[in-house]
Amino acid sequence: MENLDIQKPILSINPKLAFFTGKILSWFVNDVVITKEEIDGLTSNLLYVKEAGHGDTLFSEWVAKNKNTLGNNYTSELKKR
Repeated sequence: MENLDIQKPILSINPKLAFFTGKILSWFVNDVVITKEEIDGLTSNLLYVKEAGHGDTLFSEWVAKNKNTLGNNYTSELKKR
């Protein structure tokens, strides 16, 4: 398996700035990049769980298996509705 441990910087920015930046990016891509509710969830640690995952496939394994097609297609959140 190919090494997928690529180091990327993690930036901490003010949530209001993140929302504003997301709004600007949304205009360019004609889609919703991030919502206030998503930012609220992230800043409230709602995406963190202490228990082990329930699936059988590690995300890293799934990425390695799908690396040739991952990111080739884009689905707009606005067009889905």
